[in-house]
Amino acid sequence: MKYWLDKTNYGNADTSGGIDTFWLTGGLRISPKQQIDFLKRFHDNQLPFSRRSLDIVKNIMIAKDTLGYTVRAKSGWGSQDNKEIGWYVGYFEKNDKVYYFSNCIQTADLNNKDFAKARIDIVYKIFDELKILNK
Repeated sequence: MKYWLDKTNYGNADTSGGIDTFWLTGGLRISPKQQIDFLKRFHDNQLPFSRRSLDIVKNIMIAKDTLGYTVRAKSGWGSQDNKEIGWYVGYFEKNDKVYYFSNCIQTADLNNKDFAKARIDIVYKIFDELKILNK
C-alpha cells in the first residue's frame, strides 16, 4: 500500500496505524488542496494505473448522473479524539467543464445526527450559490 501512496503522491503516504485503518485513524494525512491535485490527475488519467482500471473507478464513483451534469465523488467518515471527521471529494462534469471539490468537516463531538448528510449538502449548496449547476 505504501508503494502506491508514494507512487501516486497521495498526501504524506504514511501507512502507520494498521493496514485497515491508516486512512481513518492512522498516520495518513492529506489536505483538501492535495485531494484536488490527486483528483485532477485521476480525471486526466495521469496516475500509474491502467486506463481500464481508472475507467472502472470513475464509473463506480458516479454519485449523480443527470441530463445536465455528472458528479463523481467519494465520501469518507471516521472518528478521532471524540470528533467525527468527514470528507466528500470529487468533481462535477458539465458542458465539457470540470469543477473539482474537496470538503473536509469535523464535529465538536460524536453526537451530530446530520453529519453524514452535511458533508454532501455543503458541496451542493456551494455549487448552487456559484450557479454552476444552473448555468
